[in-house]
Amino acid sequence: MAGLLSENNNYRLFYLARLSSIAGSQITYVAVPVLTLRMYESAVAAAVVTSSQYVATLLLGPLAGAWSDRHDLRRSLIVADAVRSVLFAVVAALIGLTNHVPVAVFCLIIMANSAFAALFDSSSMPFFAALVRKEDYSRAVSQSDARDYSIAMIGPVIGAALFTINNWLPFALDAVSYLISLVLILRIDTAKTRGVERAPSEGSILTSAKDGARFVLTHRILSPAVVLNAVQSLVLSAVVFLLLAKAAGGDSVLPGLLLSMQALGGLIGSLLIMRLFGILGGFKLLILQNFVWASTLLLGAILMHFFGVVAGLFVLLLVWIPVPSARFAFGNYVNFSVTGSMRGRTAAVSQVVASIFALVGPVLGGLIADGRHYVGGLLGLGAVTLLAGIVNWNRLWRVSDSDAEIPDERVAK
Repeated sequence: MAGLLSENNNYRLFYLARLSSIAGSQITYVAVPVLTLRMYESAVAAAVVTSSQYVATLLLGPLAGAWSDRHDLRRSLIVADAVRSVLFAVVAALIGLTNHVPVAVFCLIIMANSAFAALFDSSSMPFFAALVRKEDYSRAVSQSDARDYSIAMIGPVIGAALFTINNWLPFALDAVSYLISLVLILRIDTAKTRGVERAPSEGSILTSAKDGARFVLTHRILSPAVVLNAVQSLVLSAVVFLLLAKAAGGDSVLPGLLLSMQALGGLIGSLLIMRLFGILGGFKLLILQNFVWASTLLLGAILMHFFGVVAGLFVLLLVWIPVPSARFAFGNYVNFSVTGSMRGRTAAVSQVVASIFALVGPVLGGLIADGRHYVGGLLGLGAVTLLAGIVNWNRLWRVSDSDAEIPDERVAK
């Protein structure tokens, strides 16, 4: 894998850009919920701030996807990084000067950040695929996922430690991380990337977004995959917030450990991507992921009854192991089976549908936490996960290998 980084300068620059921005995001990942829980002294109020990120994705995600399908991908990435850097610099300044951020202001900043994150994400999928050769794609995804989860494993702990030093520090570092990412992306030579088909510029952005939504939601493979991913987003966001809310009553180290354990599961899963993909293939991974989650949440509820929130470490480790392979199956299908002029909108619509469900997750987790129904909450979320897997079993399990798997020559040996 290291050879890909040394051989492909454009991929290396983008790899390092993502390394920087993800490091900053993971540092604030634990800082945001812990800060809001302490600042507003209510799990529900803090959950409203956390959920506000999904509102922006819901409202502006399709437009971001349509924009990225029409316009220069590199320029879209640069704009997204620049705006997000400014936003978190503002948060750091507000906390540093007043030690308080009004709920409405915090929600607006989080929403703006999420809107430009949607632009970045919808642009980065096709941009990433254009940076590497098709035969190197699976290696690049596995390598990038391993990077992301490695950072996510230590980022929350660092964020928690910085938060104890000064609560504005994590946000300042996040602002700097986006700035570094911007500089690295500026250095990418787009003349050496593979061309990506652009959508026609006729008609409004809104019409283009509607076309993208219609394409995804009526597609025989994408439609059930997107819905299943949405249910998983709801369950995951609820579980994470529920455990964070329970752990935040003590110091800020335990929430960081919870998120790091989640990342460890993802790291293990990223190292198993091609093995799991080769054995199971395609969208079967999405279905099996639901049954793994349901079993884990059931076991986690039993363990939590006896061992408390520490059992959450075990829960978050196991539920994240199948995530990278399932996401790889979806991303691979989009990048190599969906026309280039529709890829940004496909990614954006998937994100929007997931956000509709994830919007409810933190609030649901907050309500469970405020009511102290931790064990019952995990059991209920496990039941929802199991039901979603059963409903979508026939629609995705029968997808043929040619529909959902990459050709042998594109699999890393």
